[in-house]
Amino acid sequence: MDEYELMDLLQGTYDKMGEDATMYFTLVSAFLAVAFLAGKRLSKAQLAIASTLYVLWALGTINSMYTGMQTALLLEERLIQMGSNLAGVAPTDFWVLSFMAVQAGGVIASLYFLWSVRSHPTAGPL
Repeated sequence: MDEYELMDLLQGTYDKMGEDATMYFTLVSAFLAVAFLAGKRLSKAQLAIASTLYVLWALGTINSMYTGMQTALLLEERLIQMGSNLAGVAPTDFWVLSFMAVQAGGVIASLYFLWSVRSHPTAGPL
């Protein structure tokens, strides 16, 4: 594979990672809005269904971002090995795992937010 093809694949990977990040922030924002506006009125079954679907979808999105970052690392490594002037500085696995930990922390924090809205009488509207 030549330099142009690797750069094209890398750009496609970055585009996909951007879409995944948008999906993640949309999921978290929607979950927080529902938790704040309707959290107290949800039955336990509704709460379990919504939380389970949210966690599964968020983990799938996080996994997709992780896969994209690993692919980007591989492509950057190949560009560096080719001696390409287009290669940036390849991020390390530490940064990839740190980013994933922050994403997982956001899911845990939003679940805690829902719990706090349901368990505190003054939290949330109504």
